[in-house]
Amino acid sequence: MMNAELLLKRMADDFEDLPPQLRQAAKYVLDHPTDVAMNSMRTVAAAADVAPSTMLRLVRWLQFASYDEFRHLFQEGVRAQGGGFPERAQSLQGLAGEGRGGRLAAAMGSAALSNIDHAFTNIDVADVEASARLLANASTVYVIGVRSAYSLAHYFQYVARMVLAKPPLLCGGTGVALDELANLSKRDVVISIGFHPYANETIEATRFASEREASIIAITDQRSSPLAQKATHALLARSDSPQFFPSIVAASAVIELILACLVTQGGKQAVRNIERHYQLRERSRVYGR
Repeated sequence: MMNAELLLKRMADDFEDLPPQLRQAAKYVLDHPTDVAMNSMRTVAAAADVAPSTMLRLVRWLQFASYDEFRHLFQEGVRAQGGGFPERAQSLQGLAGEGRGGRLAAAMGSAALSNIDHAFTNIDVADVEASARLLANASTVYVIGVRSAYSLAHYFQYVARMVLAKPPLLCGGTGVALDELANLSKRDVVISIGFHPYANETIEATRFASEREASIIAITDQRSSPLAQKATHALLARSDSPQFFPSIVAASAVIELILACLVTQGGKQAVRNIERHYQLRERSRVYGR
């Protein structure tokens, strides 16, 4: 049975095949599904900067009899998500009464909670579990993250190497990520991490991985992201923030979820791998007491 999530996935899969005007309309729908549920066709078309007739063409291309039928699917999706988190919101509003710093803390906290809530409300657990299986069975895992995404890529590689039998390779930290994928094959898995504005280096590396028929796990912010378009599994984490730079809080949470799935699926072997790392740290006195 078709629902909003399945429709969005279909749109993302077919995104590059759309004519330019329909692609612009589809991008807005992919990135703002709640707006589609709440607003009229004319309002959504104006926000997408296309004519209402273009939005109607998109709806018909998706084989809906009317815009109302199309919109109803998104309204059902909003209802299925249920209510938000009023207690947390109320707590944050309390901070806002504590002056300028309080208002900033409230805005930052609200954005972070909203991003995490959206990620875990909309994430397909089957996608996460399938991603973990790909990682566990890969010949080699390559992790690509540059600029602001580098810290996330490094964190994933640092923790995953304790679980996986073969440590993942971190790409893009000291050179061009594409150079480090020269030996990539379809037995490998590439994790591409990036958010708007998307680094060309990550986009090109992801396209190259697709050409080599490697499996791609994209951790990105929007369905219309160039990383998501090439992905075997796209795990979305919004990066909205009241400050000038995108937030990585939700992406960190999604990465932690993938790592947890690696452990739960890894059984006794994963525990033995972690134990070896732990014993080495103890012997080497890595941490103080």
